[in-house]
Amino acid sequence: MFMYSLTLRPPSAVTQAIIGQFAGTKEQQILTAQGSRLVLQRLDGALGKVVPMVSHDVFGIIRTLAVFRLAGSNRGKLFQTYGRAK
Repeated sequence: MFMYSLTLRPPSAVTQAIIGQFAGTKEQQILTAQGSRLVLQRLDGALGKVVPMVSHDVFGIIRTLAVFRLAGSNRGKLFQTYGRAK
């Protein structure tokens, strides 16, 4: 049996980061993996900051991220591999 535990604070160290067009618009977004959390961020040119758009917890630790695009598609797809939480 494996137990899955969550902490009160979300993970903060970025382990992986990729750039792609995940929202279907012409602008690029940054997708970061922080332990067991995926965060999609965009660059706000007016503020000069990176603004998080959405974050999502996954069941496991994200080991690798890769982006690919199918022929004729206008947005990027995400390929990720997981490892068990220890």
